Amino acid sequence: MASSSFIIKTKLITSDSTEKFIEKFTKIGVNPDLTENMELNFEIDKNLDRLDCCLTLASPEDAYDITEIYKDCYNGTYPYKEMEDPVEVQKMILNKNYYWVLFRTPRGKTIGCFTYVLNRKQKKGYMRGLLVKKKYQKITNVKKLMIGSMIGMWGTFKNIIYIWYAECRTAHIKSQYLANICGIKPLAFLPNKDIFLNNIESDIFHTIYSEKVLSSLRKKNPVLIPEINKIYSFIQKQYNLEEANYLEPIVQYDFNLDRKIWNRKSVKIYEEIDKFGYHKVIIKILETDSNIKFLYTPTVENIEKIKYNVNNDIELFVLLKELKRYASEKKVRYIECFVSAYKPNHQRIFCDVGFKVRGYIPSWKRVITPSGELFEDHIIFNLEKGKLNPKLQLIPEAEKIVDLVY
Repeated sequence: MASSSFIIKTKLITSDSTEKFIEKFTKIGVNPDLTENMELNFEIDKNLDRLDCCLTLASPEDAYDITEIYKDCYNGTYPYKEMEDPVEVQKMILNKNYYWVLFRTPRGKTIGCFTYVLNRKQKKGYMRGLLVKKKYQKITNVKKLMIGSMIGMWGTFKNIIYIWYAECRTAHIKSQYLANICGIKPLAFLPNKDIFLNNIESDIFHTIYSEKVLSSLRKKNPVLIPEINKIYSFIQKQYNLEEANYLEPIVQYDFNLDRKIWNRKSVKIYEEIDKFGYHKVIIKILETDSNIKFLYTPTVENIEKIKYNVNNDIELFVLLKELKRYASEKKVRYIECFVSAYKPNHQRIFCDVGFKVRGYIPSWKRVITPSGELFEDHIIFNLEKGKLNPKLQLIPEAEKIVDLVY
């Protein structure tokens, strides 16, 4: 059982950056090395009589244990079915962009895990699936295990990953609370995005940054439509950003051209479906390089990971209308897209097509410029169907976001 002489207060853990977070723990002797059995030689607030675990990175032979953790925590209902397939999990472990931090008892039994997915090109890391088997949830310190995972991963990849983000459930406040005390702040609301334990759920989008990605590497002076004023002003105060430029753009909708595109059948859909049912979709305007790409996941009835390339406003308008038509045919409940904070025409078109502003994410997208790399702000837009769960559970910081954008 745990017995540490060093105690750190919860209120002292919260940090403005990943560097400051790591520094607090390395100062007290925590070694952020997950290649060995990483020990957590500290307690939070007070010594607790809890089972103490060490942390380590998963190897291919741990794939079966990981799938069993997912099955145990979600009663076999986890909608992303590759996570219940040991062969698929093993492939991911062998991929340099997927990491699992495992929680192991002193006797070497794996009782939980935390998943990290890296996008090295964009210098972003996605954190998901903080899970501990049911029988161990009350006898281990989950808060400490999460913090230990952050120390290990953020420390290991401090020169590779500048932005870490998570989508926290709203069926309870646990993940929101744990993220927030580490400095992973809520920045957006994703209404009715997911399905967990067979229930439709909303998520809160949380992010933490490396110091330089919000200062010297951030592209400043966003140009925003008026609808974004409230959420930007809130994020601006949180991160001490500059004033935005507000503009009401004039979008020249050419409905004659719109009809010509349809009449000539110039819009075509290309679709690939993998063995887990994920649909990779591209909608193209023929004889141009304009297109919109996205992932449709039937098990959660949503569309996300949207990327688009257009030559003009009317092409974006046409592609978004076709996206909505596709979504209607598939009975999709939720669509999500990140839109540049420097293209007010695109922001206006998304609003005109029916999308809603749900959050503002500073320094979200890495771009290469003649003078080097920069990180551009983005707005989260989405469309959703259905009423919100009346039992939405939110920490106070998340409540503020929901009040601003919903």
